[in-house]
Amino acid sequence: MKIRIFRSDLLKALQTVSRALPTVTAIMELTYLKLKVRENRLQISATD
Repeated sequence: MKIRIFRSDLLKALQTVSRALPTVTAIMELTYLKLKVRENRLQISATD
């Protein structure tokens, strides 16, 4: 799957969901993210 998104939009979304993540190294943060593309929309969610 290939998606296109403006870097600024992705950064804004990641900053929003990152508030739900525990404080760990940057690499580990990717473990807690879920990216879902549906009907031309990207949904980003996070869990601790």
